[in-house]
Amino acid sequence: MCWLGWALLALLALAGCSQAGAGQPPGNEGNALKLKVDGFGVGEEIPARFTCDGADERPDFSWSEAPEGTKSFALSVIDYDVPKQARADGIWAHWLVKDLPARVTQVKGREKLPVGAVEVANDFGRGAWGGPCPPDRRHNYYFRVYALKVEKLGGVDLDDFHERAKAQSLAVAEVVASYERKK
Repeated sequence: MCWLGWALLALLALAGCSQAGAGQPPGNEGNALKLKVDGFGVGEEIPARFTCDGADERPDFSWSEAPEGTKSFALSVIDYDVPKQARADGIWAHWLVKDLPARVTQVKGREKLPVGAVEVANDFGRGAWGGPCPPDRRHNYYFRVYALKVEKLGGVDLDDFHERAKAQSLAVAEVVASYERKK
């Protein structure tokens, strides 16, 4: 095989290695932070009990392998498939939590949040879980944990939560799952 063939093989091998961070949010390739949402995994259907068609329970969240220097965590559940008539930017926040202490590595669905954690008002107008309830078709839901370099995210609201969390994050992990209402 000529040198050009070897060069092509080397490029293909390197391209295959670039997938090592696949499944991580953009900009977090190589990120060690892991998120688990009990009851479903990446690409799976969200069970009805966590939605408006069921008991609208909040699932359990747990995370591991936060980077050194993590001072707090933030959590979010976002739907980016919202019809423009419902919200002009097509984004619906179902749950936003900030200021989870760095020692915390899980939030149980049926338990109170740890001391210090704050639920930010979501698109339902309340600082609480609001489960998936897509009006028109199957929607994808992005469950995220942010490892933050600050103890407190400060005075954030629905409109600036993600920008502030991204700006202060050391790492982000996500689970993307979907739900479609049964008709």
